[in-house]
Amino acid sequence: MKLKTRIIKVYHKVAFASLVIAGGLFSAGASAGLIYTPWTESSVVTFSNPPPASTEYIASGPEYVWYCEPPLESCAGDATGPNMVHFRKTFTLPPQDFNGIQQYVWGNITIMADDYFALFINGVFKGENWLDVNNAATYFDIQQDLILGQVNQIDIFACDGAPTAGLNAGATLAGGLNACRNSYPRVNHWLLIDGSYTVEDNVLGGTVNANGSFRSTDLWWISEWEVRAASIPEPGSLFLLGLGLCAFSARYQRRSKQ
Repeated sequence: MKLKTRIIKVYHKVAFASLVIAGGLFSAGASAGLIYTPWTESSVVTFSNPPPASTEYIASGPEYVWYCEPPLESCAGDATGPNMVHFRKTFTLPPQDFNGIQQYVWGNITIMADDYFALFINGVFKGENWLDVNNAATYFDIQQDLILGQVNQIDIFACDGAPTAGLNAGATLAGGLNACRNSYPRVNHWLLIDGSYTVEDNVLGGTVNANGSFRSTDLWWISEWEVRAASIPEPGSLFLLGLGLCAFSARYQRRSKQ
């Protein structure tokens, strides 16, 4: 009898959890219950006719970084794709005292996305922007965000859609796609990234001990970016699962009393 009681309690808990998750997905939008694909290498999208305004951003060529499944050297610029994506790049910087000399670090990054991006440096929210609202690239000075002697990580979340009043990225990586409630399958596959970082001796004419580029048009550096796609599971399926489990547990309980 104790075993049957425990089974009933377990079913009730699972059913209730399913209903709660479903309700959370309805109310919280993209931030809750995301399903991610495995990390893969970023690909480059090449357009014969570049999107508006982007030619003013990077003049070296109409190449943009994006997620392709499977990863390809060059994706079709007009293909459909995932609703949301998460880019990641990691790199290690020399220590503050390198070869007995104090180091100086500086860096910047500029981003343009269709339609939205949120930038995080070492897990801390840095800024966000919507292309259709401001129609411009966004520049960030990241000198104060880079940490000498450690592995540094840059995360960029992006989606295609429209802004929703009151929805913004969260303070941590878990909220990177909070603003993407109105996202839809992408037909505009591009994210532009530019910028660099440098670590050098903090003396006149000091030696450069580390540097790197964030530029998406540079195939050498773009290979250092990883990307994964994100999607929101259908809340209706979780809701039906919860109702089914509730019905099953109630039926099981009636039988156990007979």
